[in-house]
Amino acid sequence: MITILILSALETKERQIVLNHLENYKIVNHPITKTDYYESERSINGIQQKIILGRTDQTNYNAGIETERAINYFNPNYIFFVGVAGG
Repeated sequence: MITILILSALETKERQIVLNHLENYKIVNHPITKTDYYESERSINGIQQKIILGRTDQTNYNAGIETERAINYFNPNYIFFVGVAGG
């Protein structure tokens, strides 16, 4: 299974928009920080994908820390930072 981590800085203008494209998601909390992530699974062309969607906050410092925590916990194959705040 391929794990894809998608992060954004903003809740309503970024993360919730991406969430609209995920099906059958569940909320997963980081075991230490209790940060909430959405997790969804799908299959495309026979390849199973786990999609993890999280929010980092708006400062470089917080984004860096949250990104490192998410990478260590979910061990993704791919990471995307999306949204207007990622410019």
